[in-house]
Amino acid sequence: MKLAATDSRKGLDAQLCAQVRDDTTLHRGRESLEGLTAELGKLRKVFYQLKDQEYETHLASVGEADEVKRTELEAEHARYKAQLEVVDGKLTEYRTALLRVAQLDKFLRTRRRYRNASWTVLALSVLAALGFVTFAWAANPPAKADDVVVGQRLVAAHLILTAPGRTALEQRLGEDCAAAAASTSGVPVVAMSSSDAGIEVVLVPTAQCPQPRRLLVLPKDGEVIDDRSVVPSPSAR
Repeated sequence: MKLAATDSRKGLDAQLCAQVRDDTTLHRGRESLEGLTAELGKLRKVFYQLKDQEYETHLASVGEADEVKRTELEAEHARYKAQLEVVDGKLTEYRTALLRVAQLDKFLRTRRRYRNASWTVLALSVLAALGFVTFAWAANPPAKADDVVVGQRLVAAHLILTAPGRTALEQRLGEDCAAAAASTSGVPVVAMSSSDAGIEVVLVPTAQCPQPRRLLVLPKDGEVIDDRSVVPSPSAR
């Protein structure tokens, strides 16, 4: 596992170093992660030096014939062995601290991956939602105006213009057609569609209105009445 060696690291390593620096149970009095790893390296060197000296004095005492020198060598061997135990205990303490640091490092990295994955999942979820919305819109587009008109029922009716409507539409319809439309019986039309703006109609060709003109009848210009409620005049038949 990769661990930060100095406090000069950035990002996750810097966060790890900061937590070690603020926790004495992690740096064991070495002030930082760098100090802990440096002290561990020194102790390892001392440990193996003592181990070599302990081995050499033990080997020398076994082969020494002189009782006095053998006793001195055995005492020296015992001293090296005691020092080894002390150094080994300190090494164990530092190794335990580094193990905790490694566990902390693993926790920080796992948490960062989880957070990154959470943002990724969130972004993908948003994109998926947009995709579903786009698909639904493409599969069921809003109805066009032409579709609405075609889908409506055509109604046979009569157009009866008001006086202002006759004046407004006379140029488009012609004088005779406008006059017939302003009569009490009106002129025959086919109602195409209805909206808030008015009723769209097509004139049925007659003697007074020979052209099948299409126009929008505003409420102020007149009324479009179903044939069942209007009896055409003989001149409009």
